[in-house]
Amino acid sequence: MYEVTIAIPVYNVEPYIAKCMDSALSQTYQSIEFLIIDDKGTDGSMNIVRKLKDEHPRGKDIRIVDNVHNLGLSETRNVALREASGKYLFFLDSDDYISSNCIELLYHVMSAENVQVVISSHQEVSLDDTVLNTFKLPYTVGHKPNELATLHYGILHRELIGCAWNVLYQLDFLRNNHVSYKARRICEDTLFWLDVYPLVDSFVLLPDITYFYVIRSNSLTFSNARKMIPLSEVQERISIRDYAKRRLVELSDKPFFNIMAVRVMHLSYNAAFSIMKNRKYISPSISAREIKRLLSFPLSFKIVLSLKSNRIELFLYYFFSHLPGWIQYDILKLIRKLYV
Repeated sequence: MYEVTIAIPVYNVEPYIAKCMDSALSQTYQSIEFLIIDDKGTDGSMNIVRKLKDEHPRGKDIRIVDNVHNLGLSETRNVALREASGKYLFFLDSDDYISSNCIELLYHVMSAENVQVVISSHQEVSLDDTVLNTFKLPYTVGHKPNELATLHYGILHRELIGCAWNVLYQLDFLRNNHVSYKARRICEDTLFWLDVYPLVDSFVLLPDITYFYVIRSNSLTFSNARKMIPLSEVQERISIRDYAKRRLVELSDKPFFNIMAVRVMHLSYNAAFSIMKNRKYISPSISAREIKRLLSFPLSFKIVLSLKSNRIELFLYYFFSHLPGWIQYDILKLIRKLYV
């Protein structure tokens, strides 16, 4: 039995998969299952993987699982959750790469501290490996319920971004809590961590850079540069904010509830500003009703009054959400002109 499974979903990544696989197969830690899930792309990605399986010294540790047809990233990661045979699980996206000591470092910390998750730091890089951004976490060991969620929504909300990758999970922790990915084409990790953060009772954060997230010019990260944005994509982003608001209501007894409410509404308003900026590119056009839905506030006035912190900011969100849509839109336009 392997100690660690590295799960790599593969779909149309022929220019990048060799570098990704090389970084995985070059790990200094030995007890690793390389679980490749073929999501039925149309390029030669899997030919490269199969050649490595046949010829690489660690090829015997490569296991390929074939999806019956293209399932998308969310369901493919669910396949990994079901199929992984390691005690611990690590997600690696097939166009990214990791440092050679990544698994060894995370595994030894996991073993020493006996925690549910170990999260390391990462860099965003270009295709030529130029560093674009660094997300460095402070060394932190936590063994209290709600501590990781409080850090995520609080002082580490910029660094602890909530991605599935660059995290070593106790697989039993995920399975025993019936954690899975919801069927989405975008922002899958956002929904995943909305469910996972409140469950984590023990964790370690590491300042070591172990993961390199490759920014490609044709990725959705560069959506602002596109000349046509499908309305369905915008609606899906709105539905993700809807889910975050539902989770907020469900977590009203948690100590991080107040600051989570602020973060959730920040995300909704940032999305609204983005829609306004790109509205002429959205096809078909988005309705005012959908924008008003995006700005809806899930908490009652009574709950806001009962809060001991962030009360004024949350009251403003409450008040704004009850304005007529046309007034909301005019105020947002004014704010955007002044501050954006």
